[in-house]
Amino acid sequence: MKRLIIIAVLALAAISFAAEGFSVGARVGLSYDDWWGYDNDYFSLPSDFWGLGFNGSVGVLYSFTPLVALHSELGVSFRSSSAEMEPEDEEEALEEAPEMSFNQWNLDIPVLLRVTPGNFFLEAGPMISFNLDSYIKFEQYGMSADLDMDYNTFEFSLAFGAGVSIPVAGHKLDVDFRYVLGMTNLFEMKGFVKSFASLEGEEISDEALEQFLEFYGLDKLDMPKTWQFQLALTYWFM
Repeated sequence: MKRLIIIAVLALAAISFAAEGFSVGARVGLSYDDWWGYDNDYFSLPSDFWGLGFNGSVGVLYSFTPLVALHSELGVSFRSSSAEMEPEDEEEALEEAPEMSFNQWNLDIPVLLRVTPGNFFLEAGPMISFNLDSYIKFEQYGMSADLDMDYNTFEFSLAFGAGVSIPVAGHKLDVDFRYVLGMTNLFEMKGFVKSFASLEGEEISDEALEQFLEFYGLDKLDMPKTWQFQLALTYWFM
């Protein structure tokens, strides 16, 4: 991974020297992370599920005209979110609610079209992410356990942003706000239910699992996807 980032940085730097209209910059930011796409009354996931993360990247900006440019990045992001599980009945409500947390490291590659109509810019485009590491943890009564399951390695998202460029010491500093909407499921419900049951010391056969999913309507459920707000700074040093 380190070699990949170093090669990308050197390639981006070479491009900036080789052609006019190219700029190279470094971006760092904070993110608000959340899930969307889950709605089921029988098998609950945490309510008010959110958290804070961060991201960093190296990017290039190629200006076709003073109005239109292409902005691409190669970066690493850490997404973190957590919440208490919703109680399913009054008896569970009297007990200590288990907390569920989700952490994920991603390699992010957005490709954005930038339009600068005045002293601000607007951006939009696709972003692909590769899952480097993910885990879900449950905590209750002072004990914790990780969910042993498979996560999707690829995520496709749509990104929309706006910001301003500020002159700083002969270079430019971008202050931008970006909304990223994930369009790909994080994992399959079958693996989640099976792993969740194993935390309770239960083993579910494949046949029983299929019946459970069908009975509760989970076989047709659209699993959670991610969405995030990012606030970041980009310093264009070349």
